[in-house]
Amino acid sequence: MADPVVRLYATTILGTVERTATLTGMAGDTFYPTIQGTGDAVLSVSFGPLVDPIFGLPAPGVPAGVFPGVVAANGAGFSKLSPGAQFNFGSAALIGDVGVQFPTSYGLTQSPDGVSQGSWFFQATVQSVDIFSSLYGIGWGRVYGGGGAGKMDPNAWVGNGAYNGSDPNGGALIFTGGFNTYIPHFGAQGVALPAAPPGNSMGVLSTFGAAIFLPPFVNLYQFDPAKLIAVDMPCIPCCPWDACLG
Repeated sequence: MADPVVRLYATTILGTVERTATLTGMAGDTFYPTIQGTGDAVLSVSFGPLVDPIFGLPAPGVPAGVFPGVVAANGAGFSKLSPGAQFNFGSAALIGDVGVQFPTSYGLTQSPDGVSQGSWFFQATVQSVDIFSSLYGIGWGRVYGGGGAGKMDPNAWVGNGAYNGSDPNGGALIFTGGFNTYIPHFGAQGVALPAAPPGNSMGVLSTFGAAIFLPPFVNLYQFDPAKLIAVDMPCIPCCPWDACLG
């Protein structure tokens, strides 16, 4: 089974910055849309459908080869954020089911819809920040599940995508912040990826994007010509002068 691949994007005042991470040794894991931040950052999250409303094609910024959104695990539309301690940590405060704010200390929220097959994409738009906003962004991570021994440590996650202090295999994320600089940073499996070049500041209405490429869905219905059964069909003349005599 191939290792998952995560592709992370940021739109900045200078354009788009992109990093790709292969999650070595994480084949078979389930990954969840994850959003984190602190210091009054406010993000709106788009789980789909990320398509052009007129032509129905993937919206600008959606990478090739992924579904333009994240489908809810129960099949009822697209994913949404969910309240409850098993999905939220720290100061994370939901705004409806597609927005989150981090009014004080560091916080994290996850969608309850994990994926282990297929290719998916979601976005988050920066709605509000101040000079103290930091660590805000998104990624694909293993389940938080309310934390505790052996589970995800949100503080290890934001340090570059580790799962906890003894397990680096959390996933991959993009985040920004700093004292009014807002340069995008990237990390995967506890290791920092190259940050965006200086000047790529992310202000209000900038967007984060996170795509994940997992093994394709298993198709249980496969065409096998060896299993075809020949069936004689009766001849039905289409005109009175048809030469067929049955």
